[in-house]
Amino acid sequence: MPASPPAVIFDANVLFPATLRDCLLNLCEAMLVTGYWSARILEETFESIAASRPDLTAEQLAGNRAAMERFFEGARIEGYERRMVDLRLPDPGDLHVLAAAIEGEVDYIVTRNTEDFPERTLAEHGLERRSPDELVCELIDAHGPEVVCAVFAKQAAEKKRPAMTLADLLDRLARPSQGLPVAVGRLRGSMGVV
Repeated sequence: MPASPPAVIFDANVLFPATLRDCLLNLCEAMLVTGYWSARILEETFESIAASRPDLTAEQLAGNRAAMERFFEGARIEGYERRMVDLRLPDPGDLHVLAAAIEGEVDYIVTRNTEDFPERTLAEHGLERRSPDELVCELIDAHGPEVVCAVFAKQAAEKKRPAMTLADLLDRLARPSQGLPVAVGRLRGSMGVV
């Protein structure tokens, strides 16, 4: 087992799909990874949720966000804005993510948006990027498929409406909208989960 879990900042695009967000946060709860975000990242996340889920009220969204911040107290990176002035990325709208990653001294930016976070630029700041799939595969390598699968099994067992099996959860996580096809394939292959 590694001496300390990797420290990562989650881009909004990996916190928006609910199943993937729950998966990543459960990996944090299990102390396999230490996750961070900024207030702006959470704003982007919950704006995306509100746009795609008009059935959720503003109060429900605010409650979900507050619960997430309460449970992961200390996950919010602050004071990063001053760093944005000297940074350059293909999409200036992503500068806040890079600045927060630098301020928080994380190891990885976890994002699906790899083109807008060039490896060379990140390396200048001692950072790397990972897709959610790459991150989970690294956790499988570091801790074994049994440990990661146990985290996912717990997530599935906690799902009540609708009820979900581990196989159901893995099916969902393998979808393009969630983005864990390689990790799910490895877990199925090593754990015998169909």
